[in-house]
Amino acid sequence: MEKSITLFHVSDIHFSDDSLLLRDLIRKEGVLSKRITGWLNYKINRRDHFQVETRNRLLNFLRNTDWDYLIFSGDLTTLSLAQEFSEARKQLEPLIQKGTVIMTPGNHDRYTKNALNPDLMARTFSDCFPFNQHRSPAEGIRHLELSDKAVLFEIDMSRPRFHHSSRGAIQTDLKVSTAFITRNYPDRLKLVVGHYPAFLPTDVKEGVMHKLAGKNRLQQFLVSNRIDIYLHGHIHQTWQITPPNKIRPLCLNAGGCCRYTSGPGSGFHKITITGNRYEITRINLPNSN
Repeated sequence: MEKSITLFHVSDIHFSDDSLLLRDLIRKEGVLSKRITGWLNYKINRRDHFQVETRNRLLNFLRNTDWDYLIFSGDLTTLSLAQEFSEARKQLEPLIQKGTVIMTPGNHDRYTKNALNPDLMARTFSDCFPFNQHRSPAEGIRHLELSDKAVLFEIDMSRPRFHHSSRGAIQTDLKVSTAFITRNYPDRLKLVVGHYPAFLPTDVKEGVMHKLAGKNRLQQFLVSNRIDIYLHGHIHQTWQITPPNKIRPLCLNAGGCCRYTSGPGSGFHKITITGNRYEITRINLPNSN
């Protein structure tokens, strides 16, 4: 009997420094910094959407549940500040000690150029980017063999953008990646993790300044390489869809895992892989009363 492996997929948990005062941020960053805009947006529009109590219940669940891999598909932080990454590391340390934690950056993890030079996320969580040890320039895509039947690929999509823009840009050479996958993993169960959605439910709209540039190239890549599962976040809802008239990839968005209500848009995913077969379970944390 083949052994099963268990993955949990979460996204957009947005650690923030709620003690940070606007005047202190202005003094440090300057009044024209994008982080000022982000701070105001968080305090006015988004703070109640990402309550600490909800995130704590998620982390407690993951601490007390068995799994082999935990995958974060971006937006670990809010403003990509050093103190946010430091707090995230402190909170996630028990999980990192428990099993293999895998991360890809979201736009909020590379909010400004200061967060990328040096790369604060990669430096703080160097042990959560196991792809790096499996990459050479000729391969063009980071990958990690989850088992002898399943492999996970990562597509880096996040770079700092100007004010009011959260657009993504594909950093991975998809042509080289296609050749590599065809040559090395034609028959494996194939998963890809990235931050931005490739396909949307029919009732979800995406603003021009919020979506991935070159999304059609990502869609082509996923379909032509017969990717089985695509994991992402970015939009703060949770869904499970396939492209129109296609059976793959199954697109799993966990961007709603830390929503403050346990409604239709909240939740995250458990993926059980046995051989080259998989089972998806959606998990909603109940509201606390």
